[in-house]
Amino acid sequence: MQSAGLPGLPIWQSKAPPAPMKPTDLGFTPEQASKMSGEVLVMPTANSRGMRYQFYQTGQNHCADDLKKLLADRAHRT
Repeated sequence: MQSAGLPGLPIWQSKAPPAPMKPTDLGFTPEQASKMSGEVLVMPTANSRGMRYQFYQTGQNHCADDLKKLLADRAHRT
């Protein structure tokens, strides 16, 4: 564990990163999960306390394109 917060307000983080989430960890059936592959787009939820995972079907992974669009939209709004 290491402290990553401000003095007096530490935020403790594990030194080892958490294991990546798999589709079956999020309620997808093994059959559904077998049709997914490649990169996963992970986005914070509106309340920033959770994450939203965008899985892509095999052969239809547009993660990099979707990320570029999200970043462009965010830059346009600021």
